[in-house]
Amino acid sequence: MSIQNSGQYFYAESAADIEEAIKAFPEVADMKYFRQSVCKCRHAVFRLYLDEDAGYCIRECTRCSYRHVLVDGEDLQDEAVPELVMCVCDFDQFEVMGAVSVYDDSPDDARQFALGCRCVGCGIAGVYATWLSHWCGDEDEPGWSSYLAGM
Repeated sequence: MSIQNSGQYFYAESAADIEEAIKAFPEVADMKYFRQSVCKCRHAVFRLYLDEDAGYCIRECTRCSYRHVLVDGEDLQDEAVPELVMCVCDFDQFEVMGAVSVYDDSPDDARQFALGCRCVGCGIAGVYATWLSHWCGDEDEPGWSSYLAGM
């Protein structure tokens, strides 16, 4: 696993490198937990439709076309205006990973979410969106765990 920095972009060889690419961005360097998106058909390449301002993202499997709203976005779908995510190389297919940071005084609760992606066309990897999550856990499951289960 390693990413290469071209000076303008980070390039990754595989989905396993997305975590390292996320950690390379100072504004989200405190991400603690990570989870790669995998479709119910077991495919891991997606088109993304994103409204970062609303904290809303849909992933669409490039194999079976199944659409899934990421993390806690179901409540936001009426107000969100998602747009197809395109890489700078004009490709629209990505391997996807979610990451969360937690509160220092409440380490079970998700504080911030970062959407990391790797373009399968050119290999550019990085943080494509961030938003605050404020997702709290309970005695059965930490908030960060249930939040990332929605990847």
